[in-house]
Amino acid sequence: MSGIFINFCECKLEIGPSVIHKSEFMGREWLKNLRNSNPNFTFYREGNSVYFWNPKSDDTVKNIGTKYIPVEISLSTHPKIFSRMLEDKIITLFREVSKYEIFRNKYSNTWEIVGNENIFDDDGLKVYRAVNLCPYYSRNGEEIILGYSISSKLKNRFEWGKQDFINNGIACGDLAGKDGIIFANKLAIKRYIEARGIEKKYRTMIILENKLEKEFWVIKRTMEWIAKKLVNTQLYKGVNVKQCDIKYLPFDGNKMEYSIIPRPKRYYLNDKEGSGGRYEEQLKKLHPYSTALFNGKRINIVVLTPRVYEGTVLDFMKKFKENLSNVFQLKQVNFELVLIEGVNLIDYEKAMYNRKFNNIDLAIIVVSETQLILPVEKSPYYLCKAKYIGQGIPTQVVQIEKIKSSGLKYIINNVALNTYAKLGGTPWGIEKTEHLKREYIIGIGSTVNEQKKMVMGIANIFDYTGKYFVGDCVPLSGFDDYADKLEEVLYEQLKEITCNYSDEIRLVFHIFKSPSNRYELKALSNVIDRLNEKVIKFAFVHVGYGHNFRLFNNDGKASVNKGFCININENEALINFVDRSSIPLRITVDRRSNFIDVYHIAKQIYWFSHLSYRSYMPSKKSVSIMYPSLMARMTEKLKKIDGWDYDILKTVGDKLWFI
Repeated sequence: MSGIFINFCECKLEIGPSVIHKSEFMGREWLKNLRNSNPNFTFYREGNSVYFWNPKSDDTVKNIGTKYIPVEISLSTHPKIFSRMLEDKIITLFREVSKYEIFRNKYSNTWEIVGNENIFDDDGLKVYRAVNLCPYYSRNGEEIILGYSISSKLKNRFEWGKQDFINNGIACGDLAGKDGIIFANKLAIKRYIEARGIEKKYRTMIILENKLEKEFWVIKRTMEWIAKKLVNTQLYKGVNVKQCDIKYLPFDGNKMEYSIIPRPKRYYLNDKEGSGGRYEEQLKKLHPYSTALFNGKRINIVVLTPRVYEGTVLDFMKKFKENLSNVFQLKQVNFELVLIEGVNLIDYEKAMYNRKFNNIDLAIIVVSETQLILPVEKSPYYLCKAKYIGQGIPTQVVQIEKIKSSGLKYIINNVALNTYAKLGGTPWGIEKTEHLKREYIIGIGSTVNEQKKMVMGIANIFDYTGKYFVGDCVPLSGFDDYADKLEEVLYEQLKEITCNYSDEIRLVFHIFKSPSNRYELKALSNVIDRLNEKVIKFAFVHVGYGHNFRLFNNDGKASVNKGFCININENEALINFVDRSSIPLRITVDRRSNFIDVYHIAKQIYWFSHLSYRSYMPSKKSVSIMYPSLMARMTEKLKKIDGWDYDILKTVGDKLWFI
């Protein structure tokens, strides 16, 4: 067949009078013991209640230690319970086939089912095909949609243990593992295949196995196998599976509406609209939006490079200067070359403090690929970045191998774009279709530090005269003081905005996680109270790729169009950002929001991929999530440099120093 395929199977149930039991939740240990004492029962906790049932018999529950009552259930009142019944039945079907290993992901409602057929011919590394099962239900008006999704991935495992690595001369002291087993993560696999000289063999296998067509057929055949087994089976007394529908879009009854979101218009100097063609050519012809900011201004750029690269770097600087002049209208750019005698950390540090350079606007740091991947403490790039930012000077890294490559033109295009943004320039803005409301977008992204703790950053995207532009990007904090820090950032920004604007304001939060009363809602509620009855509409939106849905076009033979958007229910949508990928971005509008236009928000998030100044082409993510995540990641690295402090960033807060 052809058309758009979503990896979701809708299951229609036949439900008669059905009664299960409910008790009060008495604690985690109590629930754990209850499950151990009653292996044939299913226990499902929802808040302070625990529902339980035995799908096979009328046995009495053992060792419950508290009162429980019968509860009559229906799909409209207890959809989660029916979803759990369906999930249990599907896992039972897999367990009846002994060839599968089955694991439940403790951080999500997902099962991993691993086959036993090795698809990689090697004695030390095995690769298996696995599928992920995720139950799913949604409410569209009064109708409940119930079913499951299946995705596919590869599972790597080492047959070799730690001692085998050592015996074969492969360093493994820094590799993750347990009880003599080395975990097959990216670092361990890279080191293993390089040491054994099988990089090409492994990469070829990965490419073949990850082709969209292959992925599609694994998913569809698995879904069909499950559906065939499910139809006409009993999930519980009075609950039977009547029908399983695996369909190409559209679904019957517009259950999952879809559309193609068009690309946004880009605007340049004097609000001139881009007219098609390559984006860099449009910029050259129409000039950057903030051209006036640099009129008559002299830009001083220092370039630090090891002496061994002098000729190559001088040639690069000549072409780079031409690009800044011709494309970005920076006509007065002065380059000062600082030659570094060696390539060690101390050589860069000595060169950095050359006193003949004053009033520097930006520093370019030339490094090799090897230097770029060094630990932060040994990296000349991070040392220079930290020290220069301390002086209010943003930096731009240039990798010597790239400027020696045949793609130098494209390298210069991107470096020039990055440089312009880091100097505080705005290359372009994008349109805002709905002009009646003042709208501000707050993006909250994150990274994980070495202590495995979350660190957040915030990005602001403002609309001016019907166009969107990236505003300030600032670090927030860890979770301990996240709510307080977020409240203060929001209050300081909104206080200024609301003083000059009396009409209704709309705030849309793009967040890397599900919003909570403890953090985001608390912060906003406090800010609204402090602003004294200002009219504020708001939406909290969870944005992420951590889900089980997949999209395919023409059975994996063609890419899904960029901007393809499917509403999977009233407050959720999937948007395709990337060619030749089956994984769409998922957005979920929190039901506590008072602005819930899913299509408007989906379009907004997709359009913000066109606000990235890391390259001319749209990014794979919305900048509202990508920028604060990049900033948080960079600040965590810079913290390892002696003398670094968050307050240093105040000197470059109006520039995209982290891209």
